[in-house]
Amino acid sequence: MDKRLIFMPLMVIVALTALTISGCGGNPDEKISPPQEIVGTWLGTGLHNLSSEYLDQKEIPVKLDIASNGDITGFIGDAQFSKTHVQQTVWYLRLIGKPTYFAELSLGGDIVRRESFSRKGGTLLFDKYTADEMTCEFVSTGSRISMKDMQLHIKGITLNHPNY
Repeated sequence: MDKRLIFMPLMVIVALTALTISGCGGNPDEKISPPQEIVGTWLGTGLHNLSSEYLDQKEIPVKLDIASNGDITGFIGDAQFSKTHVQQTVWYLRLIGKPTYFAELSLGGDIVRRESFSRKGGTLLFDKYTADEMTCEFVSTGSRISMKDMQLHIKGITLNHPNY
């Protein structure tokens, strides 16, 4: 067997790591203008992954206000998030079908106030979007407790403009 074939996967990993470190994936502080389809006010809900032992309320409401300059404000459940901005996923993740856009959120308050359930922040991924509908997912900060993953993962967040 050719020794070059054995080292090819390792070389690919090293190259991708170098591109990420060198900033070829984009600057997270650099503001981008998002596509017009996602600009505006969006409302909807998503279902989370935790058992009712940790969070009884299954459906979590989401509100996003996305400005044409990429600024985002809104809520995940009862927790308001600080102004942030749309970021573009690095090119090689887009090549393998990962979402094109995301936002890092810093949450203030409880996600579910009546259950005193909170997280400090997380990542909102914009999965698919049209002018009428957007699907997202949210993965919170968190930790493992008693061998259980305590990250809040809200999948299938379906958002629409309030006037639709």
